[in-house]
Amino acid sequence: MTDKFTIFEPLLPSSPWTNPWWSDGTYHPDLDTLAALLAVAAGSAQTTGMVAAAADMWAAYELRRAGFSPDEVWPRSAQPRVMTSELSALVASGVLPRALAAELQQRLPQLTRVAPSEARVLGGVYTKQADVLIASWPRGLELLISTKSMLSSYAKNLRNRFEEAYGDAKNLRARFPMAALGFLFLVGTDIPAGDLVFACDMLRKLQTEREVYDVSTLIVIDPTPPGSTSLDLGRVPDDLQVGRFLGQLCAAVTQRTPVDHHVHVRERRQLSSLPVEEGQLDAVEVSEGESPHV
Repeated sequence: MTDKFTIFEPLLPSSPWTNPWWSDGTYHPDLDTLAALLAVAAGSAQTTGMVAAAADMWAAYELRRAGFSPDEVWPRSAQPRVMTSELSALVASGVLPRALAAELQQRLPQLTRVAPSEARVLGGVYTKQADVLIASWPRGLELLISTKSMLSSYAKNLRNRFEEAYGDAKNLRARFPMAALGFLFLVGTDIPAGDLVFACDMLRKLQTEREVYDVSTLIVIDPTPPGSTSLDLGRVPDDLQVGRFLGQLCAAVTQRTPVDHHVHVRERRQLSSLPVEEGQLDAVEVSEGESPHV
């Protein structure tokens, strides 16, 4: 059983991943892997849709590099693309008989109500398909990246694309005010100069107005010739670079959660260990009328 992401699986580096955080506090994304994924997408029959799918797969990979739990980042690197960490832990726990666990793992991609192929999120007004997200039962929706691509007809479609992005952000903010929201936009190197200026202006507005996105980014790609895609980072302003984008999203998540949540992300970011374990403070039981001593 294959899906739109299957073609990208062999290109994803296996764990353990190199730490994207440098000692100066900057986030350095794996752009070689992004270019490789985009090259495969550019050579496919459905170029536009597959370019966005390649970006989704890469963004999820980057969040795992940053230290987030693999099963809390969707789409997952293997099927099923959406599976709660609790279900994954059950399958891997050894509690189930080995044969049953193996059969469950094999059947999960077919059980779309348990492990769907894509995530859908109910906002304040309507349900939206989520491109990349981090979520769990205890914390709910914590991070969502909306990924869009446009490789032609810029003058005709740019304004509509940003109107959609603005509405989606408002819809999500209404229900998830603490979630870290990001907007990732890919365009081709053939974008006219005036349209590029307009796109950068709109991306800045999306990340500076209240109750829209926390941060946005622009990636300029050259999908020609097929099978060899390059990135044109020089045309992207510093405040819209993808490394800054990923770093600020990770920072937003850790700033909005207690220190014993996403411990591995915090350790990777500060390049040192923390004297707390994941969920340690949640495990403190408080008797009625008493205060916890931590």
